[in-house]
Amino acid sequence: MAVYPITPHRIKNVKPVFKTGVIEFENGVEQRYPSWSAQKKTFRLEHYALTTAQQNTIENFFEEMKGQYGSFGFYNHRDGQTYNVRFVQDELDFEAINSGLANLTVEVVTC
Repeated sequence: MAVYPITPHRIKNVKPVFKTGVIEFENGVEQRYPSWSAQKKTFRLEHYALTTAQQNTIENFFEEMKGQYGSFGFYNHRDGQTYNVRFVQDELDFEAINSGLANLTVEVVTC
């Protein structure tokens, strides 16, 4: 399994996500059921002052994963666990900060 290539400077918004289906009947009674067998977690990975080489590494990895299509391992240095995740979006948006350096924020979600 591929592994996310660069340790982010910051991991934010680690949040559990559930998906619940709700059926509402004409008499107002609701029936609820879980659509997923387990919760998913979303991680926001923040990278600061990435060099051109680091940007290329992340971009090549993103292309290898075909955006949100492929799954990969992500080591969360905050809790010491490795998660099987995928990208949330099909695009990367590097923010140039000066010659050759850029910031990048990406979101990944457990599979």
